[in-house]
Amino acid sequence: MKPLSRQVFIWLIVIIGTASLYGAVYHWVKVKIDLPPPDKRALVLIDLNQLTPTPNVVSALEKEIPPPEPEIEKEQEQDLPPLPEPPPKTLPKKELEPEPQPHPEAAIQQKKLEDEAQRLAELRRKREKAQQAIEAKRRRQAEQLRIEANQKKAEAHRAKLKAQIASKPSAIHCPKPQYPKSSQRSGHEGTVILIFTVDREGAVSSVRVSKTSGHPALDQAALKTINQWKFKPARNGLNQPTSYEYTLPIPFRLK
Repeated sequence: MKPLSRQVFIWLIVIIGTASLYGAVYHWVKVKIDLPPPDKRALVLIDLNQLTPTPNVVSALEKEIPPPEPEIEKEQEQDLPPLPEPPPKTLPKKELEPEPQPHPEAAIQQKKLEDEAQRLAELRRKREKAQQAIEAKRRRQAEQLRIEANQKKAEAHRAKLKAQIASKPSAIHCPKPQYPKSSQRSGHEGTVILIFTVDREGAVSSVRVSKTSGHPALDQAALKTINQWKFKPARNGLNQPTSYEYTLPIPFRLK
């Protein structure tokens, strides 16, 4: 026999043996585990009222059932008086410890400290009051200075407007000066420069000769004529009539 055929034969024997073993085990398990089927019995309803017990059965049942015990204990328990309630527990009162009395020296020192604090507080109040009075005085002085400064400013502005000429005098009646006949015959000519003031009523005042013509007759004729002039007065910045000074040249010329 060839080696290959022998090996195949051995494997066949092993397989057959293994299959036989599994078959025997399965058969044994099935035989041991399989139980017989349950008995199918018919159910019958019985009416207990129709049953009549026999005397023997009744006597046997009476012997087996013991008689009920008497309720002595319950009656005794009902006759017993109720137990008194325990008194409430009272906690012992804690005795208050007396407050320690301050030491005399400590009390004196405390009194000194309190007096010193009160004195300092009073001194602080007086100082604050004095400071408030000083501040109030300073405020009053500053307010007074402010008022005075405003007044001075207003007065300066008013004086400026008062000195300012808003409108010059305007002539109402201003006749020309007459040429003196003696000066005409003599052939005298010249220009007189006069300085005069027109007052608040519009009249001429304070007339003077600033520069003579060189001939007294001509100067006098100019002065006489100027004193007769009438003006509408000048007005200042406050629209008030004011005086105004003129410098006016008056020429005398022969034709």
